[in-house]
Amino acid sequence: MENEVLNIEKVGNFSLISRSEHFSGNSVYSTKAKFSDTGTYHDIQIKFLEEDGGLKNQVLSVYIDNKNVFQVKRLQWNFRGNQTIFLDGLLVDMMWDVHNLFFNPSSSGDAAVFMFRTRNGIR
Repeated sequence: MENEVLNIEKVGNFSLISRSEHFSGNSVYSTKAKFSDTGTYHDIQIKFLEEDGGLKNQVLSVYIDNKNVFQVKRLQWNFRGNQTIFLDGLLVDMMWDVHNLFFNPSSSGDAAVFMFRTRNGIR
């Protein structure tokens, strides 16, 4: 039998944080995250802000180390999405799903989901 070589990618450590919140206007969620073994910890803030028109015109803003990296306007129509950012020499995909904040606020499930995923190589 010939020697077979298996290419096994190292899977990074991850943490799952789950919590339920009631959405009622301007809100800020914050955490710290490290995107690689050799990287540094970054402060991440996700802010919901009301523009003209109140709850119907929510804006999702993502800040990393107090720098606004992107904004999602008309959040009620863009309640699911993703954005790629470049951080610590890596491409990092941020995905969000805030459907239940607008359309099912009394559900017992997750009201908002935010995920960050690093990429290896070109995908």
